[in-house]
Order: sequence, then structure tokens, then C-alpha cells
Amino acid sequence: MKIPKLIMVDKTIVLLNPNSSASVTQALREKLSSYETPGVRLEFANPPAGPPSIDDPITSVLSAATSWKFLEDEGLLNDKSIVGIIVCCCQS
Repeated sequence: MKIPKLIMVDKTIVLLNPNSSASVTQALREKLSSYETPGVRLEFANPPAGPPSIDDPITSVLSAATSWKFLEDEGLLNDKSIVGIIVCCCQS
């Protein structure tokens, strides 16, 4: 029986902080980077504009709009190496 070769496929998961706070994105990077595995890379991003935090319905809608525009502008929605985009944030 022939054993197939394992082929490492480079895939990316984007962890998107949906607000403009770079410190929150950095905190996510520090907490989650260790979960990368061979063949799967974690990319951390946040839109440069928009609300610095999400505190109410208005900032929630603004955050969603600026995050979507950021994903479109950066070409992340059509990048075939990206297998998923997870929207997440944490307290820094």
C-alpha cells in the first residue's frame, strides 16, 4: 500500500478586531498567536478608521460598516488563501 505524501497547504485565518483600537489588535495577537499551526497562519487586523470601541447600537453599526469597507479595500474578501475571517475583540 502506497502512503500518500502530506502536502502542507498555506492557509490564512484573519482575526479582525472590528474597531480602530490598535492596542486591542495587539492584545489579540499576544493572546492568540500561539495557536498557529503548520500550514495555517493567523493574520491580525483592524480598520484604521471607525469607532475606537463598540459601546452601543450606533458604534456597532459604524464598526460593521468600516470593517466591511476595510475588508473590501484590502482585498481580503477575494483572497483565496484566506479560509476564514473571525470578528473578535478583547479588553487590552
